[in-house]
Amino acid sequence: MAHMEKTYYIILTLIISIMLFSCKTHRIDKRYFNRVPYVGNEILVFKSSENDKDTIFLKGTETFKMVSHYLFVGNEQFYRINCDCADPYSPTRIFKDQPFVSLNAAVDGKTYISIRAILRNAYFRGAHFTIEEFDDIPLKTIKIENKVYTDVKIVEAKKSQNDQNFALRFYWSVSEGFLGLDKENLEWRLTEKYVP
Repeated sequence: MAHMEKTYYIILTLIISIMLFSCKTHRIDKRYFNRVPYVGNEILVFKSSENDKDTIFLKGTETFKMVSHYLFVGNEQFYRINCDCADPYSPTRIFKDQPFVSLNAAVDGKTYISIRAILRNAYFRGAHFTIEEFDDIPLKTIKIENKVYTDVKIVEAKKSQNDQNFALRFYWSVSEGFLGLDKENLEWRLTEKYVP
């Protein structure tokens, strides 16, 4: 019996050791952080084509890791900026500490960027890309009020949603970040970006 108990502990120790030492943390390459042109405490003010205003309050950054749901393949590292923003369905309700933009070094060896584009009565789903896909989006020039942006990625919705608040596209400046989005009959554009 003692021999069997000793064998059991040896096997258990081996399994735990394999699990611990095979769980590598996949880290975000430092080069990719420049895709997120925010410090994390900015206030973004937007104006709609109907002269409504909305504001996104960036609430800081966080870096964390999560254990992958795949056994023995490691941990994924995340870098995220959270925000307080309007609920697209209720103009009086605010979403607190919502993910705004994030980077994720995944177990498949790729790094992803996700952008959650939400303004009052408008949101964009599906803004999730590998860094390579994001970098391949061509740059365009757009003008907002008196400011010209020459480094804008225009992301079109992949498919139409049967939802009146669903945006058809959003605009992301490489140097300035989120510039706005378009619904069928409504446009939102960044008018001010500042640090309090």
